Amino acid sequence: YRIQRPIGSGSFGEVYTAQCVATGKTVALKMIPQSKYAGKPRTLQSLLQEIAVYTSLQHHPCIVRMERVMEVNGVFYIAMELGKDGDLFDHVCAISNPLAEDEVRIIFDQIFHAVEYIHDQDIAHRDLKLENIILMDRKNLHVKIADFGLATFYRGRPFHTMCGTQSYAAPELVLESKCSYDKAVDIWSLGVMLFVTLVKSPPFYDTTPEQHRVMLNRIKSGDYNFEGVDKWEKISDEAKDLIQKMLVVDTNDRYNIKQILQHPWLQKVEVCFFLHLLI
Repeated sequence: YRIQRPIGSGSFGEVYTAQCVATGKTVALKMIPQSKYAGKPRTLQSLLQEIAVYTSLQHHPCIVRMERVMEVNGVFYIAMELGKDGDLFDHVCAISNPLAEDEVRIIFDQIFHAVEYIHDQDIAHRDLKLENIILMDRKNLHVKIADFGLATFYRGRPFHTMCGTQSYAAPELVLESKCSYDKAVDIWSLGVMLFVTLVKSPPFYDTTPEQHRVMLNRIKSGDYNFEGVDKWEKISDEAKDLIQKMLVVDTNDRYNIKQILQHPWLQKVEVCFFLHLLI
């Protein structure tokens, strides 16, 4: 691989664009130096688990594909499929007005089906956020889920490691006491993502340490609303209802991914996608 420019940092190491010398194909290449894992068995275990997770998720059209894994002179290289149009967070921030609701529906139908596949493999992503949704083709609204550095196999046992991004984190992840959670944390994160994408405004946010404590308390109590942003007036009741089914504090009442896919808001997605392609 011929390494080109840095495009970000993922779990364990830096990520660059790189070109395969043999094929000319450009990929995202994650480089993990030996210093990151040498003498750190847990870190090495996490790295190997990320590779194992990717290996289990190679056959879904909306999950970034792992092209190759190499170890050269103690440095791990993970070559990943590269999206040409950046991530969904940057796209949502760059546009002056929110995406049309029908466009959001097309995008999230893909994300939801990918999460269904992930959960069916008994895997929790644990860091779902707009930054980890890659725009493969902005015109056709084709997206893929990326960065499985915090993903892990569930195996019927609760997780206890606090991880992820707090503004997207479920209530069971931000408790002061020892946390205990399962794949349902991904559903909460999806609800936050849908909220932000629809109106370009987050349900939970902070800008100061004091506001951070307030944000965590609001997450714990599920304290959010559809007020304060005029754009909510243009959003359908079905979209709001789906968010309300996802941002539920009690995990027993929170929708699972199968229920999300049966929600009325998603039933129009094929028509929306067809009309989008005609424009």
